[in-house]
Order: sequence, then structure tokens, then C-alpha cells
Amino acid sequence: MNQSPRTQGSFSRTAQKAARGLIPLLLIASVGNINAQRKGAKPAAAPAAVATTGATGTIRGRVLDSANGEAMIGVTAVIKELGVYGITDIDGNYVITNVPVGEQTVTYQITGYQPSATKVNVGTGKAAVANVTLNYKVSSEVVVTAKRMDNTTASLLSKQKKAAAAQDAISAEQIAKSPDSDASDAANRVTGVTIVGGKNVYIRGLGERYSGVMMNGSFLPSPDPDKRVVPLDIFPTGLLDNLIVVKTHTPDLPGEFGGGLVQINTRDYPEETTAKVGIGIGYDSQATGRTLNTYQGGKFDWLGIDDGTRKMPAGVRDDKVNNSKYGVDELQSLGRDFTNIYSVGTQRALPNGSLNAEFGKTYKLSDTVSMGLIFTGMFRENFTQVTSKYRRVNQSFVDLRRYEIKKSTYSTSKGVLGSTTFSIGKSDKIKYLGFLSDRTDDSTSTYAGFNSDREEPTIAGASSTEYINRLNYIQTGLLFNQLSGQHKTSFFDVTFDWNVSYSRANRNEPDRREVVLLDRNSNGNLSIYRPDGDISRFFQKSKEDIIDAQPSMTVPFNQWQGLKSKLVVGGLYTYRERESVARTFRFENNGSEIFLNGRSIESLLGPGNITGGVPGAETFRILEVSAAADSYTGKLTVGGGFGYVDVPLVSQLRLVAGARYENAKMDVIALDSGTGLRTGLQKNPLNEHNVLPSANMIYSITDNINLRLAFSQTIARPDFREITNFKYNPVLGNETIIGNPNLKQTNITNYDFRFEWFPQAAEIIALSFFVKDMQKPIELLEITGVPGTYTFQFQNAVKALNTGAELEFRKGLGFITPQLSSWSLLVNTAYIYSVVEVQDTAIATYSSKNRPLQGQSPFVVNTGIDHNWESLGLASTLLFNVSGRRIMRVGTVYSGSPLGDVYEEPYLRIDFVLRKKVFENGQVKLAFGNILNPEIRTTQDITAVGTSEKRAFDIDSYRAGSTISLSYNQQF
Repeated sequence: MNQSPRTQGSFSRTAQKAARGLIPLLLIASVGNINAQRKGAKPAAAPAAVATTGATGTIRGRVLDSANGEAMIGVTAVIKELGVYGITDIDGNYVITNVPVGEQTVTYQITGYQPSATKVNVGTGKAAVANVTLNYKVSSEVVVTAKRMDNTTASLLSKQKKAAAAQDAISAEQIAKSPDSDASDAANRVTGVTIVGGKNVYIRGLGERYSGVMMNGSFLPSPDPDKRVVPLDIFPTGLLDNLIVVKTHTPDLPGEFGGGLVQINTRDYPEETTAKVGIGIGYDSQATGRTLNTYQGGKFDWLGIDDGTRKMPAGVRDDKVNNSKYGVDELQSLGRDFTNIYSVGTQRALPNGSLNAEFGKTYKLSDTVSMGLIFTGMFRENFTQVTSKYRRVNQSFVDLRRYEIKKSTYSTSKGVLGSTTFSIGKSDKIKYLGFLSDRTDDSTSTYAGFNSDREEPTIAGASSTEYINRLNYIQTGLLFNQLSGQHKTSFFDVTFDWNVSYSRANRNEPDRREVVLLDRNSNGNLSIYRPDGDISRFFQKSKEDIIDAQPSMTVPFNQWQGLKSKLVVGGLYTYRERESVARTFRFENNGSEIFLNGRSIESLLGPGNITGGVPGAETFRILEVSAAADSYTGKLTVGGGFGYVDVPLVSQLRLVAGARYENAKMDVIALDSGTGLRTGLQKNPLNEHNVLPSANMIYSITDNINLRLAFSQTIARPDFREITNFKYNPVLGNETIIGNPNLKQTNITNYDFRFEWFPQAAEIIALSFFVKDMQKPIELLEITGVPGTYTFQFQNAVKALNTGAELEFRKGLGFITPQLSSWSLLVNTAYIYSVVEVQDTAIATYSSKNRPLQGQSPFVVNTGIDHNWESLGLASTLLFNVSGRRIMRVGTVYSGSPLGDVYEEPYLRIDFVLRKKVFENGQVKLAFGNILNPEIRTTQDITAVGTSEKRAFDIDSYRAGSTISLSYNQQF
């Protein structure tokens, strides 16, 4: 952030600049990122057989198979009295044009299915929508439904009802009813889902390693250099169509499947030409209008773009990682080339802001070819400020660390999406999608407190206070490209589906600066007490690339009773490569303590005080102190195939069963920063062959009530750094972590039962029970047992058992009394019982032998109340969210006394949203987020050495702040 408030954070300036700044991004995306993620192209309607006079309109819709919810191709939708008709395409979509205004009857017919009809009211404006499901002829019952596509929640629930696997979802419509700004906030509203650290998804209480994330059916890379988890905060909600959490496994899903799988689906082009723009302004109770810390940054920081101010000096080269390879003059020049900015300034935070725009249209290129196009972009800026208290004590209850930490952050989020879909005839479709998301966090943190390491004998008894200034800028981004196709042949109606994707995630932390100062006697004369490490610079850059290909073939057939069935076979290939480079530098003198005596750090490190030779008491030399394995390259190749049958055993009992085979091979190479050579090759630390069976059985009691039973075997693999013998300091933490080459994959056996009832459109009542039997689950264990050292290693526990129940209730309250017909209630809750069996190792002893699995929440509760004043165009939503306490770090025993597990304590979040329709196709949204602003605490129980006395301590506590946002969106 720039020190000057004139160039940093002004909403009015930012809105104008963001609008200008988005223009080149939009142009780039429109050229290079045009996508094919469309749920259905619109076929050209047949010309009218009879002429029509007067006002006319259009009817469009979709036809699905009632047995499995799949799109039906080749269905004729006809208005017999007029002789006008449309034929469904590969996505089941049809359109009928030149339809006279008024009530019309549309008949749907195709060989082998019961014909059906529905009445549709046609107007001159927006096309009337009629979606139906058809039953196979052997069925004596015909079910016809007609639902308007305006209700996307209803559409998702209809998909959920017919899905092969049990799943829960949140739609763009539901997201609009919340103050959620990214996918992590949205996912937190889904049954059994919690978000840890503001970005990592936990499904059914299991940690992020047991949850996968896919976009439009393709694998995603991770920007975190230390984990494979994909943080959800990099996906702005404005670019999402829906978010589905799959709870039971099917063979076409990844074998790494623990708690579940998050499927992110991006915006699709609309049925009709549309254009939207929006603008928003926001207030943060702990930032807006307040004085925030900042520092002098680059001229484009306001847009979340570093202009090179933080780049590594050109004199730093990979072939000279070892300091002895630099000459005296080179070291001096290098030391002077580092940006000499360390001081913390202030600025007043202005309101937060956002901009978004969208355009979508369908073009008819010929009688048989049409193209659907959508483009959308968004920009958002936020100021936040959090003051936290941090404390660690030893087993005599004496403080080791005690800080008050003030962190001021200016964040930006940018996203663009371009997609196009080509529909060729009725049987072929090709899609291309380009998605780019970028997030930056520009933070200034100040620490003030006590550090026992500063209480040296030379100053014993002194009332010393330690101050730390940390300036850091973190950019994370995701580039996703996907090409996919679907082709239906006349050869036994076989359908071929394929998708190929290339994606890259990156994380860049250029020039994190840290200065540690000491006030020895509380007299205000600060000193650099340990000049060999108190002034440091850290650079880290990581990228992960994934190439993913998934072809499949669907062969329809009729089972022994003539019921429609299918066989699906497919292949899979995923190549994943991660490269992470981290380099640490520090300024050193001859080891003498330096008192500032009113001087700034900048004056102390001025060019005249930088040398390349042996430094003196107040002259400095730059040295690189990067550790071995700070940088590494990891490669993972997964190949295999799958096959399953989807067959009704009888008319109401459906079986989806098969197996998936995966072969995974991993290589890891570390860069030894002492020599500059790539050493430590671990060839195939992981080489696993897995055959993973699964079966889902769905019994449809009625068309709206399902009973589901599911069984599957899945896995969770160790990640690159976890399975090596390297010791490293994670980029996102203040710990030392040791890899474990003896780490094994986790094998998981899953059992699920679910009852689901869909009373009306957009309504569901579901009750689920699940059991997960886990062999060799992976946990991060503190191995030294000495508070303050924070050294951890990944270990396999013996086994763990997770069992639980989930309830989802989403229903209008008009069934109670007509006076409540405008009210609806949403409740989704999960209760999970978890127990892990552990075995002490030679390096550590567990402090608790009977406990939940690390990261496991015992309960999750989401509640919402909707009220719709339709006559006033006004609607409101009140939301509640809370989850149970969970273990963040597993405790150990030291000196015969336990250091307890570290827990995150539960807290209640309440949000309220008010929406008002204004003008024509406009909406104003007023959202209140985190209204109660509860304290968020991390705690640990510690037992004193040699006694049974136990005390509970708050390790970390803070309040995130309440927010108010006002936005206006206009559709044209």
C-alpha cells in the first residue's frame, strides 16, 4: 500500500480506475478465454407450418428423462393446432418461435416414451419456459412438470433429485441472498461444510486433505506451495453459477475422496441476450474511517498489481546461492539494490468498493450451427484491520511469547470469465472456457509484546518489550482453460464426452520485510538486539500446473424389463507439477547491538552503511540464509480408467455401480540453497495402484421421494512435501515441519444412507447418515513437545472412525397457515462423532489417546429465514452459522506432562440481507455481515511438569469485524 491516501484506496478513484483497468482484461479474456460451459445451446426452431398474425412470442425449455434426470435429444415439442414445433438438442433444449400470444398447449413426443402435454402462457416479452420430464413407455404413470428457469434453486434441487450420487448445493440465487463475496463464504452455507482459515474447505468435519475441488469437472491446481488444497477464497461469487458438494462417490469422480468433493460451476451464457452492470460500496467496523498502518509501495497497488517495486535485485542469481561465490563489490552492490523501505506509516481507510459487468448472447450462425457467448468481469477492493492477542506459555505457566498484533490489509479481487458454446446440428456440441481469478493482500503487521528469547543474561530482569514490523504483499491467482465436447452418434445412440483442461495456480510473495526491535528498559530507545537476524527479506514464488484429460463413452441399452439403462466407460490422465522457490536474506553487522537513538531503519541501512566486506558495528552486509529444501519441484502423474452401469433393477429401484482404477507416481526434487544444486531426488516416494469400487442405490418411493444407499472405497494421498525427508518452514506459518518418507496413503471405506423428499420446487427435506472407516489417516503432530519451538511432523495414525447425521430442511411455511406463505425456512445441520486410534512413536508421545481426528468439528449448523414481500418487490434473509470446536494441532507429552491439543473454539455468525427491486430490472441489496462480531479464539490446556495442575490458555484471540455493504445491479 502507498503511504499516501491520495493514491491508495479511494473508492471514487478506484471505481474509475477499476473500470478503466478492467477494459484491457476484458479484451484479453474475450479473445483468449472464450468458453464452452453452457448447459444447452438453443436449436433453431422449425418454421411455422401455418402463418400467424398479431403479436407472437417464444417458448423454450428442456426435456429430461424422469428415470435419471438426463437430457433427452430428438424430442419433438409441438403445438399441434398451429403446426409449429421445436426439436431438442444434445442438451435437451428446444425452442418454438412465432407462437401467438396467449395460452398454448405444447405436446412432447418421442418413440419409446409416454407423450405428455403442458399448458404455457405466451407473452411478447421474455420467452415462456416449459421444462418437462418424460417417462418410458413401460411405466403406467406419466409425470409432467413445468417449472420456470427463473428459480435456479429449484433447478439445482431437480438435478439433485435425479443425481446418481448424494449431493448438496448452493445456487447463484441463494448466494445473492447472503453477503458472501467468494466461494469459501458460499460453501460455508452448505450442509456439513465448514471453512477453516477463511479459505480451506472441511466437508463433514474432515480436514482439507480429505476434500477435493474441481471446476466444471476438471481438476484444479493449488497456489499453496505446502499443500494440495485449493483455497476457495480465490473464486469470486460473481463468476459462479452454482457450487455443488458431492457426498457419495461414483466411479467417474476422483479416487481422492474423503469428506466429499466441491464442484465449482462457472456462469453460463443466458437463454436470451442480457447485459448487466453493478456497483457496490462497503463499510468495515474495524477499518472504514479508521487509521490503518501502511507502508510506501508501488503506484499500482490500488489495483493489486506490483509495478516492480518489490522485485528481487537483479544481482541475485540462482547460480550464486552460496554467499562465498559473490565478490566483495557484488555483495555491496547487491545490498544497496534492496528497496530501503521498512518504516510503518498510516492512512485513513475509505469505504470498500466493487464493480461488475456481464454480457451474454446467442448467435445463429447457420441453420444448423449456433453459438452462445458470455463474458463477465469483476473488481473488488477491501480494507480490513484485525487486532489479535497471541500467547504461548511453558509447562510452568510462564510466558514464552506474548504479543498484541495489529494487522492492516488492503485486498483486491479481480476476475474475468469468457465462454462460448458451439452447437452443431442436434447431436454435437463443443465448448471452450477461460477463467482468470486474481487476489492480492497487501498487509502491514505490527507486533508489540514479550519474547523470552530476548531475556538474555546480559539484560536479565530488564523490562524489555519487543516490536516487530512486517510488511508483506501476497498475490494468488488461478488461470483455467477447458475445451470439452459431447457427440451423440447414430450407432446404437452411443454418446462420447470429453474434456481437456490446462490450469495454473500461482502464489507470489515478493519481498516480505521484517524488522525486530527491542526496548530494553521501556525508555523508548529501541535497539536492533540481534543484528544477525533482526532485519530480513523473504521472497517466495510458487506455481502449479495441471494438465487433465477425461474422455468417456456412454452406451445406452434396455435391461431385462425393457427399462432404459446405460454403460459408461472412461479414461483419466492428470499430470501435476509444482515448483516452489523461496529465498531468505538478512543484513548482518559484526554482532553488536545497535541503538537507534531516534534514527530510522532507512537511515541505518543507507548506501553508505552497506559494505561487501567484513561489516563493523554499524555497517551491514547482505547475506543469503535460505535453507535446504526451501525450494523444490514435485511431479505427480495419475492415470487409469473407470466403468459403471446405471440400471433400474425394477421401475423404481436404480443401481449405479462400478469401479475406478488409478495409478499414481510421484517425484520430488529439492534445491539445496547451500550449493545451488538440485539435490535430494526422491524417485517415486509414492507409487500406488488402487482399484476403487463403489455402488449407489436409489429407490424412488414416489417421483419426489428418494431413499439412497451408498458404499465406496476411496483414498487420500500424501502431498509432495509431506512425503519427503526435508525439513522446511512453511510459507503460511511460523513453524518448522519435517516431512516423513514413511508416510502412507489413507484408505477410506464409506457407507451412506439418505432420505430425501422434494415437496415443491425449491424445497427439500433430507436426512443422511454416514460412516467413514479410515485406515492410516494423516495428521500433523508436534514432535518436540517444547512450547515455543513449534516443530511438527506428518504421521499416520493407526485408524479413525467418523460417523454422523445430517439434516437439511428448506421449505415454505405456508403449510402452517396462509399468513406465512411469504416466509420460508432453511435449516441444515450436521452432527459428527469422530474417534482416532493413535500409536506413540520414538519421537513423540500423544497427549490424548481418545480424541477426534485433527480438524474434525462435532457439529455444524446453518439456519436461514427468508421473507418475500412480492407486492413491494422486497425480500429479506436472516442467516445463522456456527460449528463445534475442532483440533487445529495435535498435542504431545513433554517431561512427563501433557501439552494439550490446540482447539479452535466455536463462535456464532449472524448475517442479514435486504433486497429491493427498483426501476425496470434493477435491484438494490443491503447486506449486514457478521453482525455480532464474536471473539474467535484458539485455546490449549497445559499441565505443569511434576504436578497434576492443568490450566487453559488462549493462544490466539481476535474479532474479524462487522460489515455493511450496499450494491446496485441493473440488467438491460
